Amino acid sequence: MNQELLEKKLRSIGKEIFVEYFEEFRNVTNDSGELANKLLKENPNANSLDAQKTRISNARKIFEFKMEKVALDNIIKSGRLKDDIREKAKIIANTIIDV
Repeated sequence: MNQELLEKKLRSIGKEIFVEYFEEFRNVTNDSGELANKLLKENPNANSLDAQKTRISNARKIFEFKMEKVALDNIIKSGRLKDDIREKAKIIANTIIDV
């Protein structure tokens, strides 16, 4: 996955959502349907169950290609996000062990 495709996936997911639900997206044993319902319920701007499933699919692709650290670095550098989201992304990025 190149940087351009990663950015496209992050825009599709929503950078803030990627950070807020990082662990849920990373844990592939979480049922996608249940997670989609959770996203729909907890996010007032979420509009459909299918859109949430797309978010989950895109997020899990980032993990599949082991691009989560790069994604978090992208989010940390984003000037358009709230400071608390960027700070949370830094904390998560610092806990990821490079393999």
